[in-house]
Amino acid sequence: MEEKIKNLKGGLETIRNNKYIIYFFIPDTKGNPIASVSNIYEHVKILRNNGIDARLLHEKKDYKLNSDDKGMGLTEWLGEEYANFPHHCVENNDVNITVSDFVIIPEIFSNVMESTTNFPGKRIVFAQSYDYILEILDYGKNWKEYGINDVITTSNTLSKVIGELFGEMNFKVIPCGISDKFIKIDKPRKPYIAIHTRGGDQTSRIIKTFFLKYPQFKWVTFRDMRGLSVDEFAETLAECCIGVWVDDISSFGTFPLECFKTGTPVIGKVPNLVPEWLKGNENNVRENGVWTNNILQIPDLINIAFKSWLEDNIPNEIYKNMDETIKPYTMSNMVETTISVYKNIVKERQAELSSLLVKEEKSQKLEIVG
Repeated sequence: MEEKIKNLKGGLETIRNNKYIIYFFIPDTKGNPIASVSNIYEHVKILRNNGIDARLLHEKKDYKLNSDDKGMGLTEWLGEEYANFPHHCVENNDVNITVSDFVIIPEIFSNVMESTTNFPGKRIVFAQSYDYILEILDYGKNWKEYGINDVITTSNTLSKVIGELFGEMNFKVIPCGISDKFIKIDKPRKPYIAIHTRGGDQTSRIIKTFFLKYPQFKWVTFRDMRGLSVDEFAETLAECCIGVWVDDISSFGTFPLECFKTGTPVIGKVPNLVPEWLKGNENNVRENGVWTNNILQIPDLINIAFKSWLEDNIPNEIYKNMDETIKPYTMSNMVETTISVYKNIVKERQAELSSLLVKEEKSQKLEIVG
């Protein structure tokens, strides 16, 4: 008991002196750009830029930071600044989690949640996709059984869905910010159509269907946006006349917002979980793009939208709604919200440790008296 009291006092002192560490468990994408992973790195950057010691924690020694003969790594995808953040490997056993530390675990890693049940630090789920929540989770299990009651999400909608699954939890919402690398350019748009789907097969089917049904537009260029570095992604999108988005399992949807910021009209399929920025009055779909619930309609909508672009006939109302939709999702708003949320998390942990210390000290006194 004395050792436990000593650890609690030490943890409280560490937090008061701002010496705690926030570890973000990260999946290895093997150099493939993934928006959810990029968002985790953005949290780390924001925290580190504001004096908070945030680090990355990965499972294997071969975590791909740099390019190889199979393609780019994190350095080429996100940038050298992100690759230079402190990275720790679980296999190397080079991390000592203490009671004052925090471990942020993506929703897909329920196995990590289970294996870290006895960690002394504070564990928090970072949930960005509804579909991934259940992917590895055992039947009948929930996060509370692993001792986790705190969740960071990107939207109130996702928080509500998780609450319906696991019951009341302590939710913190941090919407994504859209990078300032996405800008409107003064140059004329090219007859390029940016397309972003969950998988290559889906992209291929849409493009092939479009060319079969509308052979007069075989000269149009489709730009597959998967696998591009952030810089190339932003530059390419700003050149395109239309963006196409299909991602049924997305819970936030950064691609359409990136399109809006570059002034690129969007044709898209409404995801299973409708993003908050897509909901209009009475939860109708907002007129900030061309939206459908039927993926088979996408090629036909591309035809209509592309002809409208050629004729300079895309409604101004869509452009106005695009500009209005993107307003809340600035990087400055994300920075402000991120700092506020994590500072509150630290305060809550401090209060939690203080409460535990009081209980342990009372228990010790009772033992002495007894």
